[in-house]
Amino acid sequence: MPPVLETTKALLPGTPKELLFQPGLYRGVEGSYPIVNMSSTLTTTHTISCVHPYIKEDLKYSTQDIPYNRWLNAVFNLSPQKVDAWVAHIIRFKWFQDAIIQKALYRYSMAGDEHTLYDPFVCLAKRILELARATKLPELDDTFPIHDIELVSTYKKMVRTIPEHDGLGARRYPDLLLLRAAHAKKLLPQGKKATSGILWADILAFFEVKYSATDTADMPSIFKDTLENRGMKFPPTFKPTKSQVNLLVAQIYIHFLTFRKQSPGPSTTTSSREAGSGRVHTDATHDSSSEESASEAETLSRNEAQASRTATKRARSSKSSDTTLHGTRSKKSPSSKASVDGRVQAGGYALEVMSCSYGTRLFCLGNITKDDKMSMWYYDASGYIRTRETLSIFEDFEKVAAVLVAFASCTPSQFGAMPSIIKPPSSAPYPRSFPPASLQSHTLTMNHPETSENIHVTLEDPIFAQYVLVGRRTFLYGIRTSPPIQRKKLIIKFSYQICGRHPEQELVKKAHLAGVEHLPEIHLWEDLWQMSD
Repeated sequence: MPPVLETTKALLPGTPKELLFQPGLYRGVEGSYPIVNMSSTLTTTHTISCVHPYIKEDLKYSTQDIPYNRWLNAVFNLSPQKVDAWVAHIIRFKWFQDAIIQKALYRYSMAGDEHTLYDPFVCLAKRILELARATKLPELDDTFPIHDIELVSTYKKMVRTIPEHDGLGARRYPDLLLLRAAHAKKLLPQGKKATSGILWADILAFFEVKYSATDTADMPSIFKDTLENRGMKFPPTFKPTKSQVNLLVAQIYIHFLTFRKQSPGPSTTTSSREAGSGRVHTDATHDSSSEESASEAETLSRNEAQASRTATKRARSSKSSDTTLHGTRSKKSPSSKASVDGRVQAGGYALEVMSCSYGTRLFCLGNITKDDKMSMWYYDASGYIRTRETLSIFEDFEKVAAVLVAFASCTPSQFGAMPSIIKPPSSAPYPRSFPPASLQSHTLTMNHPETSENIHVTLEDPIFAQYVLVGRRTFLYGIRTSPPIQRKKLIIKFSYQICGRHPEQELVKKAHLAGVEHLPEIHLWEDLWQMSD
């Protein structure tokens, strides 16, 4: 945990009636909490009902909240002065007034359900990163990793777990993921082959986006008020660029072809609506200068047609067309499911990232956005740390933009890489090869307790990774040593220990002296944090 976070206090637990399971019922049980059906087979789904119970317990008892500025300083190394400088730069270069930004914010504000929030958010983040590079945001390293970072929608795209945990965790479909471009490309079709998909170890950070189930937050009104407070009109006008004009011509042509091919009847209407709900997948290269392909134009046209139909429905359900124009949110579709607790689902994602990466991460980062309100989260073996305040993507746009830039410009250590005393192989150095799928071929140097000789340790295949987020998080690797310690096969064990606890090697030594059998022989031991100092 970063030193600046060590003095934080845990939140008081909520009412016990809100606890969804008996406290401590599963303590002492290694592994996860799978659901078993009447056939005695494991059932895994994308719901919070099968999220590990430790997640709900940790949210109650191991969650800390700290001020927004302190979180940014501790996690992103962003001082309040640097944040203020970024915000001033964003205001000076009028990012908020950018046509692409305005369109993304407008589409986000008019979304009718959770899934229609994803694409506008991705477009917003993409444009913010483009503006950060184009306007030369101060103190921004433009060599890595911001040019190679993608925020992508993984709607209906399951993240692959590791073989050791197959059947333990639920099948997870995160909303949005921060990935390296090479990993983002794995989500794209590979010709006739199915997409290879991504691993939990590939994820730099995850974004959980939730739509209010109760319509209490009126995002169109918030966006409208924000525009008027800035001297702008609602709805915003989007001045088309040359590429957008070319795209519009392509859309008109495609609409013409679609109109000619369509035949009247219920089946045509149904298929048209289904096509209209198709999603736009952001190209992994993010080359803003390249022209969209015909297939992309067709997908965009279908989405624009769907947006047009949605706007028509809003107008019909409103008291007047003027009310709709001023941003009344459409009612949720009867088929929409009630929104579940984003904190629980995000905790489940953090559990998978930490458990399915074979110990490559000290911590992981998350972002939870409910309607327009955003909070940042940090997860490690001691618990969760969240921002006390939330930011509105409309009212606090400049701060939100600074946060998104900060997410995309983290170093490997700020994304949770192991301390530098554990070195990657020379053929795959950081940051170019971060994040790795495992620590295989990584090396560290340990001191022999008897001879004081330096022993060079190389990690081989991973053997075990505990399925847990908060706690010891034990993981094992086979190793080879130079010079060799003995001929027998050796393993190395990593685990996060409670401060003040007796070292494990001392307990094993006492057990040996007491005549306890079947104990491991310990040759080397080190405190990772003392080695890092």
